[in-house]
Amino acid sequence: MRWTSCSRANSERKGTDEIRGENHRQPDANHASLDAPRERVFAAWKQREFLEQWSGCKETTKIEIEMDFRVGGSFTQKMHITGAGEYTITGKYDEITEPEKIVYHVDLGPATTRVTVEFIEQGNQTKLVLTQEGFPDPNLCKMVSQGTMEGLDKLEQLLAGQIV
Repeated sequence: MRWTSCSRANSERKGTDEIRGENHRQPDANHASLDAPRERVFAAWKQREFLEQWSGCKETTKIEIEMDFRVGGSFTQKMHITGAGEYTITGKYDEITEPEKIVYHVDLGPATTRVTVEFIEQGNQTKLVLTQEGFPDPNLCKMVSQGTMEGLDKLEQLLAGQIV
């Protein structure tokens, strides 16, 4: 399945369709339908052992996650990336509505962004919409979006029962 990134469409929907220099906070959204029930897709986000199997870009060879999955709880993801070494991100959960939505802030190093993940039930499938806001520039947005889409591709394989 091909994930769709719609940062331009999303920014227009939110009324921020112009890049306004360094103060612009460009949103990015990725969405697709997954062939799995919503509860199963949500579980892949809330349980460390599932996240460690699919999170990170395609060059991620190992990921170690510590997480306290509750509102106000925090997480740390340490990724080992081929050719880049170790990269660690940290964050805090702002809102959790099981099995519908997860909202969190994540410190990526050069920026802290707000991520909203929506799980929309569509029969035996789930529409997943991931929106990330707070990018200081389009280049960082593009880099993070690519890694996010690669991770979501691995999630799709995991849910289909394929080895990731």
